[in-house]
Amino acid sequence: MAESTQQLKGKIASSKRKLTNFAKYVDGYITERDSPSLEKRMHDVDKEFVEFGKFCTELEALVDDPHLAAICTEYEEMYYTAYGKATSFMKEISSPTSYLTEAIPSTSFQGLFRESPTSIAQFPKRCLPRVNLPSFSGSYESWLGFHDLFKSLVDDDKEIPDIEKLYHLKGCLKDEAAEILASIELSSENYKVAWGLLKEQYDNRKIIRQTHAKALLNLKQISKDFPVRSLLDQVQKHVRALEALKEPVNHWDTLLIEIISQKLNNFLREKWEDSSCESQNPTLKELLAFLQRRAQFEEVKSHQDTVGFQNLSDRRASHAHAKQRSQLARSLRQP
Repeated sequence: MAESTQQLKGKIASSKRKLTNFAKYVDGYITERDSPSLEKRMHDVDKEFVEFGKFCTELEALVDDPHLAAICTEYEEMYYTAYGKATSFMKEISSPTSYLTEAIPSTSFQGLFRESPTSIAQFPKRCLPRVNLPSFSGSYESWLGFHDLFKSLVDDDKEIPDIEKLYHLKGCLKDEAAEILASIELSSENYKVAWGLLKEQYDNRKIIRQTHAKALLNLKQISKDFPVRSLLDQVQKHVRALEALKEPVNHWDTLLIEIISQKLNNFLREKWEDSSCESQNPTLKELLAFLQRRAQFEEVKSHQDTVGFQNLSDRRASHAHAKQRSQLARSLRQP
């Protein structure tokens, strides 16, 4: 039986009270006192968040309330803020007490080859975590990230001999990029030659700009295999790359909003229109925030559905076992 408008409004108000209490708990969090109940509270507020979404959807179908969208948005913002803080507290509880590793005493070339070519050996003056170097296969999209990180960790480090830099560089490369340096032998003299060859091949800012711009134009349509989170990650990746290339992305809001909106399904496009209806000039930042909320909602809902399905399967299995035991007991009692 469908619930009445008043019943749904009452449940929405109850959900808001529970979330407010959770937010107060997080704001006043003290590890020694509150850590034992943190996981349970997060689990409960997860369930409440999914229920709140259902209540709002049902109420939207019954009444045309212009304030309902604002109420839902306010609830979502409070949830994500509080849940984000709680997640950081959970990481503190589960993480080890120290993130540092012992410095490696030997910096000899022989010792280096016992390490992975994609990790940096630690020198005596440092006491830092081991850092895995990025891999690079020849994609213009990933060149800037690879270039900047390798340059920072290896190329700019005066204490790493050139022959070791070349060893690390070749260890990072795959596929097409590895082929470029395949004939370069390990030697101190060859490092600058090898690094220069890679930059000559891939450090073409015009092609990199075109690659990221085309990727935005050719984004996939939202689907089961390409959810909101994937779309959001792709958009942010290419926009940030273009910003790093000094493109005036902050003046492209209208264009980018139209490109991204075309990739949404009808339901999400209507939700976005409702969310931005009061703004005469919605911004890309607002659209990305909307997609972030939807992605987190879908992830929470997916998690809850998975847990619910598992619990149902467990109950069915338990019922089947109980039925088998009962049948066995009856057969044993028969003469």
